[in-house]
Amino acid sequence: MALRNIGITLLRSRDYDNAATVYAEGIRLRAPAQNRWVVFQCLEGLACIACAQGRYGRAATLFSAAMPIQESLRSRRDADFLAQVKHYMDRARTSLGEQAFEAAQNEGRAMALEQAVEYALGPAGLENTFNQQRRGDIPTATPLTVREREVARLVARGLTNREIAATLVVSARTAEGHVQSILNKLNFDTRARIAAWAVEHGLEVPSA
Repeated sequence: MALRNIGITLLRSRDYDNAATVYAEGIRLRAPAQNRWVVFQCLEGLACIACAQGRYGRAATLFSAAMPIQESLRSRRDADFLAQVKHYMDRARTSLGEQAFEAAQNEGRAMALEQAVEYALGPAGLENTFNQQRRGDIPTATPLTVREREVARLVARGLTNREIAATLVVSARTAEGHVQSILNKLNFDTRARIAAWAVEHGLEVPSA
């Protein structure tokens, strides 16, 4: 509880690195069957941090992973922090676009409690956080080729296969092949999931 409160203070002060460390420690110290309230509060805090760092797909997933826990507890919410959560969630929705935001939300809703904890505390959540995002680094541990990452960027911008082909000066069939290869390699079944993945991995490109 104390760590959760410190996390809120650090988040409001925009000390995102330390806030993430504190929230993560709060989750680690939970009694698995007894402190779900602390878990969902810390998940929301980590979601806010991810959004503040521009990691909108991760933010949407964490927000949605926290929701079922909160709903099952039916606990009263701190009005000020609830407003902060809404601010970051709206920011993630606007930045991702409705389709990618919904895809990330669906991923979060499908997580059981321990899966949500594993996602929140995993390497992508804590060890590759703020400094990497500030530098604009793109993770190299990806099965996609350079061209496929470029196509994923364009999918995240909402371009059709024909529009991707025109942008890259390739045939529509070639563009379609790249999209299908991305779906196969990432084991996805929709373009929305490609869009969410691209944003999560820092591949988003603002529309001209």
